[in-house]
Amino acid sequence: MKEITLKLDYLNGPIWKDFYNDETKIWTTGIELIDNDDCLQSLDEKARNMYSSLYSSNKVIKLFDELVITVGYDDWMFLCEHRFGTDTASYEDIQAEFVTGTGITPNKRNLWPEAETRFTEYINELREINSMDINKAARELLN
Repeated sequence: MKEITLKLDYLNGPIWKDFYNDETKIWTTGIELIDNDDCLQSLDEKARNMYSSLYSSNKVIKLFDELVITVGYDDWMFLCEHRFGTDTASYEDIQAEFVTGTGITPNKRNLWPEAETRFTEYINELREINSMDINKAARELLN
């Protein structure tokens, strides 16, 4: 008999996913009936978004075993919307984006004290690029 855990936690739906699927690169329950049910997954995502929205000021993200950073709410929403096209992001997405933007990985622990600053700078650079892209598109439409 397989068991499923239901609990609420920030950035996680109530359907707890304990197994990482190497093929699909996503976390699953390990129970195909649940993992493949679009309706259940939709409800899980809706509940996750509702619960996580209660934390509206800053996002505390545990990126690696000992590295925890705080990201401002506006920075978080910008990152999710402009990099992932949604109002949420998976742990793996944020971790990959963090490494891309800062170059900080678990084996570069000497850089951890500056992690939040470097990640915020990276998000600001993305904002500037996004702003330039919007301005460029507007100029092209006017010409």
